[in-house]
Amino acid sequence: MKYDPFIVKRRSLLKGGLLILVWLGAAAFSFPFKIREKLSRLPYVGRFFKEESPPEDLKKKTLQTLEEAYWEGAPFYTPDLWEKARKYYDKGLKAFSEEKYSHARFYFEKAIDYAKKARQETLKQQQELKDKAEKRFAKIVSRWKEVRINPRERLKWEVRLRYLRELLEAKRYKEFFKVADDLEKELARLPKKERAPEGPSPSTTN
Repeated sequence: MKYDPFIVKRRSLLKGGLLILVWLGAAAFSFPFKIREKLSRLPYVGRFFKEESPPEDLKKKTLQTLEEAYWEGAPFYTPDLWEKARKYYDKGLKAFSEEKYSHARFYFEKAIDYAKKARQETLKQQQELKDKAEKRFAKIVSRWKEVRINPRERLKWEVRLRYLRELLEAKRYKEFFKVADDLEKELARLPKKERAPEGPSPSTTN
């Protein structure tokens, strides 16, 4: 069977062209930025060296999302999720500095995802603690109204209860529960008020 020299030659050219395209594609990601920038201006070849735009907006959004989670208390309430978010952000910054923008986008998006999860879980835990603290505070106030307190100590107790409420409103739950424990122990040692008899006293005469 005879081979057509034109067909053979064309196949060789196609193979050679494909190899060149592969080489150019690989080179586009390995050349320094300045060289890629100059090559991108060349006709035909320039399309393989077009510079990918740096994800500046995504970088800012990632930092903002991390800050929101941080100020809600994510490092304290959800340390595992927070640590993952922070590590992905650091990887994104490294890839960004190395001009690996596709990698940077991936890492920034992962950081945003974990930061949002950390913030949501933090808010959930805070709400649970708030509900628990509200019930605890109401229980302490109820107990305080039932016990007999020396008039000279009454102002002192009012100040302590006000401080407990301020801890609750400030979301300082760790301190709140510690103070609440101390107050409950002291209230438990105080005697209850004597209740007034209900209705008229029974008559002793016929």
